[in-house]
Amino acid sequence: MDFDTQSPDSIHSSLCSYIVEQTKNGNKAWNQYANIFLSKYIQDDIELKLNELKSDTSTALVIPNNNKRQRLNNDSITITIFCMDGVTFPIELEFKSTVSTLKTKISSTRNI
Repeated sequence: MDFDTQSPDSIHSSLCSYIVEQTKNGNKAWNQYANIFLSKYIQDDIELKLNELKSDTSTALVIPNNNKRQRLNNDSITITIFCMDGVTFPIELEFKSTVSTLKTKISSTRNI
């Protein structure tokens, strides 16, 4: 495959096809990965991003850093705090909390 000449849509289609092919070999890891990657939720998100690319004329690659927070439900989120001294800990906040609430929770967790 020559990915340099393909559109993002065709690359995504090729990747999905490759994943499906790998699941046919009966590999448990590929099956588990396919269940996640090929899920409606993930595919809808990818489709949305691909449609945004079609309307965006820039060629810059922007990868959002979504790994530091995870939406649990409509009421709260968990944010993982990575401190300069190497300490890492999660903090759960109401979804529409303020920055000052986050600072207070960090301070109380770290005993500052």
